[in-house]
Amino acid sequence: MKPEQLLAYVRTSMAMQHIYQPVLLRELLASGGTATLRQLARAYVQEDEELLTMVEERLKKMPLRVLKDNGVITRHEHDVWRLDVDRLSHADRETLRLACESRLRDFVVQRAFWEGSTPKMSGGTPGAVLQAADYACAACRSNTKPMQVDHVVPQSKHGDSSPQNLQALCVDCNLWKSDKHWVDFRRAGHPHRPPQPVKGVQYWWDSRPPEPGRALG
Repeated sequence: MKPEQLLAYVRTSMAMQHIYQPVLLRELLASGGTATLRQLARAYVQEDEELLTMVEERLKKMPLRVLKDNGVITRHEHDVWRLDVDRLSHADRETLRLACESRLRDFVVQRAFWEGSTPKMSGGTPGAVLQAADYACAACRSNTKPMQVDHVVPQSKHGDSSPQNLQALCVDCNLWKSDKHWVDFRRAGHPHRPPQPVKGVQYWWDSRPPEPGRALG
């Protein structure tokens, strides 16, 4: 489809029964043309007033109430919630943020859950793959972004779910890799190149993921 055809579809041909189509197209365009299912779901949730209201009610019934009862937060006018803590320095905020990230990662491993669909694995669990990678992305080395378990050889190319074919990637790098590249970032030996590159494998020094949000050329 050519750009002018897509524009014509959006302006005149798109049947509007709900907000789905323009929201999803807007997210795809903002992400350079490619987005994960979770990204699209997040974009939709942000615009679905009924769903947002439902989530707000759920938050008030449980997590916000628990935090309030433990003296962590207080409720103010117009449903504004604030931390009930002395003034935080930048270092305090960062330390607390990392502590929250650590607790979240521990929970993710225990529940064997991460963003994206769960592959059937032979000889391991999603949590085991992330734990073996020390919860760091094999491509960019970030340990602060949501993590996913990636198939080096994509399942669409008949890649299996053995531990040898699974690597931990952050959501940004996994979005870049998608199912178009056969990149084993673990074998790249960052920051040192392996002495014997594997034929057919594209390494990190040959093609780096773009910065998040930057469209691919």
